Amino acid sequence: MPETGRIAARSLYESGIDFQYVDERRLKNLRAEDLYDPAINILIACYLSASYLDQFLGRHDLVVSAWNAGPGAVTAHGNRPPPYAETHQLMARVRGYMTYFDTGSAPAWQNASWTVPSSGAGWRRVPELPSRDYVKEARRAAQRVVVPDGRVSLGSQ
Repeated sequence: MPETGRIAARSLYESGIDFQYVDERRLKNLRAEDLYDPAINILIACYLSASYLDQFLGRHDLVVSAWNAGPGAVTAHGNRPPPYAETHQLMARVRGYMTYFDTGSAPAWQNASWTVPSSGAGWRRVPELPSRDYVKEARRAAQRVVVPDGRVSLGSQ
């Protein structure tokens, strides 16, 4: 298991938040098999996503890059997606899914800036998004997450 998951779990444990469906002791000493528990997996994924959104000012291309290559790789490449084929493939897949699931209601990600390598011309500059409290927004959203069958919630409604 990547160390990122353990660091995130430890931060969540140290936050002192009482998570309704997660035993905080498991976060303190996260094991690889704990990630098969959907409540733990989703909690850590939401935490990392919110952290990366905050760190990279809502730039979804950098969030996906940090998810795949690590935030250090993004920072080391001047806050640009690192030049790894796997990272660029994941960026394309995520963008494709986001476009596919677009409901037509102009979600915030539609206005997000994406950098992609242009053939032979290097990186294209994109405008930065205004600074927002993405961590707070993600925490609020995570409290309303309900699995599709509607029986389990990760937080208060």
